[in-house]
Amino acid sequence: GFAITAPVYSWYALRFISGAAIAIVFTTGESWLQANVSDASRGRVMGAYMTSQTLTFAFGPFLISYIGFIGSAPWLFGFGAIALSVVLMSQVKVPETAHGERPAHLWNTARKGAFAFLCVGMVTFFEAFCLTFFTLYAVKNGFSAGTATQLLSFGIAGCVLFFFAIVFRVDHWSHPGPLAI
Repeated sequence: GFAITAPVYSWYALRFISGAAIAIVFTTGESWLQANVSDASRGRVMGAYMTSQTLTFAFGPFLISYIGFIGSAPWLFGFGAIALSVVLMSQVKVPETAHGERPAHLWNTARKGAFAFLCVGMVTFFEAFCLTFFTLYAVKNGFSAGTATQLLSFGIAGCVLFFFAIVFRVDHWSHPGPLAI
């Protein structure tokens, strides 16, 4: 590993910083998609977007099972992937679409979308729980670390089937319908 990772507490700071950065990328990208897609196709577009995102999340643990998680190889591969994504994202030309809109206030948005926030919170809790404890459970029950990460990949990829089940109907349902699922 690298010298910066020697104190265990440094991981907390690194996870916080990476989480904040990822949240900015997700929020910006999803907001841009929402603003540039018609109402008639918004559900399908967001479903396709989430499907591609889920597939890339599933690919990560699968890749780690082959690269390994000890030494500099996973770090170098990760930094290379991040650098490539920064280069690719910097080439995207995004037109400004929100002309004259006022910024949304957190509490007004939370009040208007309380059900959506509840659903997102439940999914986030479940996802964090699974990502944290799934591989630990598998290793505790006799699987190797590599096999446990592959099982995690297949579990995450299974979510793609769920997205396909609702993506093509979501634009025709009531707004609470897809969230309730």
